[in-house]
Amino acid sequence: MTIFRRIFILCIVFLFCSSAYAQIKFEGLDLDMDDAAPKKKEAPKKAAPKEKEKKPKKTETPAALPKEKESAPSAIPEELMPSKPEKSKAVVAPPLEEKKPAAQPAFRGAITFDALDLGTSQAADKAKMDKALSLMKQGEFQNATILFYEILSDPKNMEFHQAAEYNIAKALYRMKKYYSSLSYFVQIINKGTAHRFFQSSVEWGIFISQKLADDSSLLQALAKYPDVDFPAKYRDQSHFLLAKYYYEKDDFQASRVMINRIAENSPLYPKARYLEGIILYKENRLQDAVNVFRDVVKLTNPKKGLVYDEQLRENAFLQLARIHYQAGQFKTSVYYFDKISRDSDNWLESLFESSWAYFRMGDYEKALGNLITLSSPFFKDEFFPESTIIKAVIYYDNCRYPEAASFVDEFMETYQNLYEELNKIVVQKMSDDKYYEYFHKMEMSLDSGAGKKDIKRRIIASVLSNKIAKRYNEALAQIDKEIQSITKQSGYWRNSQIAKKAIADLQNEKRRLMSLAGAVMKDSVVLHRDELRELIQQALRIQLEVETAKKNLLESKLKGQDFSVQILNKKYTGATEDHELYWPYEGEYWRDELGTYHYTMLKGCNK
Repeated sequence: MTIFRRIFILCIVFLFCSSAYAQIKFEGLDLDMDDAAPKKKEAPKKAAPKEKEKKPKKTETPAALPKEKESAPSAIPEELMPSKPEKSKAVVAPPLEEKKPAAQPAFRGAITFDALDLGTSQAADKAKMDKALSLMKQGEFQNATILFYEILSDPKNMEFHQAAEYNIAKALYRMKKYYSSLSYFVQIINKGTAHRFFQSSVEWGIFISQKLADDSSLLQALAKYPDVDFPAKYRDQSHFLLAKYYYEKDDFQASRVMINRIAENSPLYPKARYLEGIILYKENRLQDAVNVFRDVVKLTNPKKGLVYDEQLRENAFLQLARIHYQAGQFKTSVYYFDKISRDSDNWLESLFESSWAYFRMGDYEKALGNLITLSSPFFKDEFFPESTIIKAVIYYDNCRYPEAASFVDEFMETYQNLYEELNKIVVQKMSDDKYYEYFHKMEMSLDSGAGKKDIKRRIIASVLSNKIAKRYNEALAQIDKEIQSITKQSGYWRNSQIAKKAIADLQNEKRRLMSLAGAVMKDSVVLHRDELRELIQQALRIQLEVETAKKNLLESKLKGQDFSVQILNKKYTGATEDHELYWPYEGEYWRDELGTYHYTMLKGCNK
């Protein structure tokens, strides 16, 4: 082997080793946008016969955070973890990127690649890559994406494809095209760990997903690598997202594996424990679930807890209330229901469910007081059909048969037609995406026209009471907004190939989400139709019981017995607690009074 070939091979080995070293030293992502392509090679220097070999330079520190700060919304929970109005959140910066170690100087007398004839084409490709990276550094992201896409589309530029793909994703993020950006990062993740930017893309994907209503495409990609050692900064978050993903797929065992990988001192540990409690509840391991939810309450204590998460804390209270109600421990159930604050998304749900607990305890006044709140015009679009049934049952139990009958009539008038409309929807043969379009058009038509406007509003309320359906609906609105933003860009970029591909990808994602949303909405309609059918049957039974009671009352009077309604022996007072004021209810509603009503039952059975 000639000396020339020997030195040439050593040079190649040295370059590959240097590249591998850079990969091993991965510390995060860089946002300087100048390290994603092969570095320019210095011109060869004349050999210095007696000069000693210089020591390599030290590896530079990874690049600093980007100039603008981004608020990263917390991951959206699952159907048993209802969403809450946005609160102030910690400012989270985009992930940092790796910086490669400084290039090692060539060995004395070595022949570098610059000395080789790479050909005009390869030199032009490298120049284009350098130009694109330069545009990125200057903030000209539109022009940069066009060049990167040209490189990515040319099969002759395989050397630069991974860097171009990765930088397109970063540039789209900078252009605030979040779904389009995530699409490229997911594309890289799907190619596996062999991709040079796999771990960086995982970090970016998790970061961007916090800005979006739906992260299912990212979770599907991450689920392919359950045993991958994710980047340390996002390791717990990756495992938590996968735990939720497996939970929604009803794979509880895989979900537990991910939960157990989350560190106990991680800010995500309370959420992981809550998810574990939900799994235990679904497995009917009620005592174990109670213990876990109590742990969540301790972990979220505002003074002594690991983290303070008001929403998560109230979710745990709500689950504890439901489990105690199921166990027949109504007083304890009410205790936990009362822990839900008026500002919570769970408040109306807790008022309704606690009404049943008060009813089972015989506290009709408080049960009816809660139901007055639910029937206020502030919540006309909320869906609580069972509340009217509770009123009918309470009045029936107190021998107030005319009032009980009137509530049954009110329920039948309101919900019989709704049941029939829901049944018409269910029996239609439509694809899932068509179901979504059907409900979306119905929602858009609520503000126009009269007629069946109230029925439509109740149908939409019943469908969107599903938290997953709400999430998909919000995601579709975000995608529509991003498509519109692309069409409003400058003409040369709007008509570029990358913009056309971005719109095509967004349309595909939209169709995928429409199908998922339509399936969830259809299932929700079927569920509410079946619930209404059961409630209608209950209402008819109450109606029958009322008529039977009336008949028995008349027969008792003929026999000289008096079981008619009488004034109950109750002391009526306007006295209140120190933190309350007495104000008589006269049929009008005030926001600050909601949830504080007490209905005094003055008349009842003469038994």
